[in-house]
Amino acid sequence: SYLWPDATLRQTGVVAEARGTFGSARLTTGIRYDHVEARADKADRDPLPAPLLSADALYQSYYGRRAGKDREDNVSALLRYDRALRWDGATVFTSFSRTTRTADVTERFIASNQPMDPSRRWIGNPGLDPEIHRQADVGFAWVQQAWQLTGVVYADDVKDYILPDRARGQDDILLDDGA
Repeated sequence: SYLWPDATLRQTGVVAEARGTFGSARLTTGIRYDHVEARADKADRDPLPAPLLSADALYQSYYGRRAGKDREDNVSALLRYDRALRWDGATVFTSFSRTTRTADVTERFIASNQPMDPSRRWIGNPGLDPEIHRQADVGFAWVQQAWQLTGVVYADDVKDYILPDRARGQDDILLDDGA
């Protein structure tokens, strides 16, 4: 089969960041916008020899959809506060962020067809939503000429985590054959 059926992922982004200093404190803010277009132009082509399935036939069998042309508009943002302590080289910081990661061409469009052994198939999911992380952290850093001490505590809430997995009858997976 066509392993990556003329798969294309185009991503255009714009980033803005600003920093301000207020006495011994520093504030950093940032925002990123990404426009993503993904498509697999040969997903509908049947590979030779027959009866191998096209990428679209595989996607349809497992996810109930074809490759199509997908568009995403993703926004990521950061807010970070650093404050110097009275010790020379010591700072504390806290930050909040939202990070968006789009699925790559393999996660979306790989189509490795193994008709005799479905457990050896690799089938991307053209309908994957972007992975979103909302993270908060608090930390301490103490930097000297010969050494550095850093500690961070963080929490990361993840939505739509992208993970390769086997088809075992999960929600939204139509076949249960170990692909």
